[in-house]
Amino acid sequence: EVSRVFGAGHWQFIRGIVVPVMMPAWAIATFIVFVFTFSAFEVPYLLGVTYPSVLPVYSYQLYTSGTLSDRPEALAVNMIL
Repeated sequence: EVSRVFGAGHWQFIRGIVVPVMMPAWAIATFIVFVFTFSAFEVPYLLGVTYPSVLPVYSYQLYTSGTLSDRPEALAVNMIL
């Protein structure tokens, strides 16, 4: 309302007030969606291709391979995720 009093148009209101107020929320939401899709395990494991495997599936395969020599690599991949 204050921007209307001082003569700002509709696009000036959106560009000067709405976008700066909403930008932090958009950035955080984008980051959360990126992290969720980057570390998704269920769908790539069940429906994904076998090669190249995504990092969560690769880590799971290393950890459950049965050899103890693969576990440090699996834990390193988990730290990356």
